[in-house]
Amino acid sequence: VTGVQTCALPIWVLEERGIMNRKGFPESYDTRRLLQFLRELKSGTAEVSAPVYSHVVYDIIPDESVLVRQPDIVILEGINDISYENASAEQLIGAYKDLIARAHAKGIRIIGGTLLPIQKSVKDTPENEQTRQAVNRWIRTAKAFDAVIDFEAVVRDPVNPLIIRSDLTVDHVHPNSAGYRLMAEAIDTEVFEQAR
Repeated sequence: VTGVQTCALPIWVLEERGIMNRKGFPESYDTRRLLQFLRELKSGTAEVSAPVYSHVVYDIIPDESVLVRQPDIVILEGINDISYENASAEQLIGAYKDLIARAHAKGIRIIGGTLLPIQKSVKDTPENEQTRQAVNRWIRTAKAFDAVIDFEAVVRDPVNPLIIRSDLTVDHVHPNSAGYRLMAEAIDTEVFEQAR
């Protein structure tokens, strides 16, 4: 697993622009470099580099970069398609298969994330829940993805597995900061090596 800190601008640029007191996105970021980095990742470029940012000196380390080789894709997508577009399980599974085929054609591994619970949310209908569960069954059992991360299992309420734990959400659809943190901490980084 390769971590990329940011595509921040060097301190001398922030000083020159008079924005040292406003460090943060987007002002102190090299937006052009960030977009270039994302374009290269999305296009399947075999090796993508980014500057190394030091949290010791709070600046980019000159002449150093981190190299991301054959980045993986983790996909957690589908709730809006189900609730706003009335996508069926078959349509979503077809879209997943298409994404998997495109990633594999470029030599990129793709890891599926299960869809989070939606009960008690504005997206909660019997039809949406049936579709969500069918999609999750497919994600878990089809072996179409190179690996699976069961995000649903991480955030669901142990008493009612159809809802996100109340301490991990504000709207019963989206995790809050604690929910996203728990999801990130639950990822076994070996999944990225197993998928190779």
